[in-house]
Amino acid sequence: MVSAALYTAFTENRDVAFNDLANAITDTVPLYDTYEERIKELRDWARTRARAATLNAKAANLFKGR
Repeated sequence: MVSAALYTAFTENRDVAFNDLANAITDTVPLYDTYEERIKELRDWARTRARAATLNAKAANLFKGR
């Protein structure tokens, strides 16, 4: 977001403004939306082949079912 705002301001030869940041947020597409299928495949793969990064079940369950 910050990089995109900086590029916009630089292209227009001015300092970064709040609107540049706000527009960058609006224009940003989350990686989950872009790579949803790949992320789901990796989670399915990791479910049986990787060790959990935390022993806290509550934290681990945040990512289930996405």
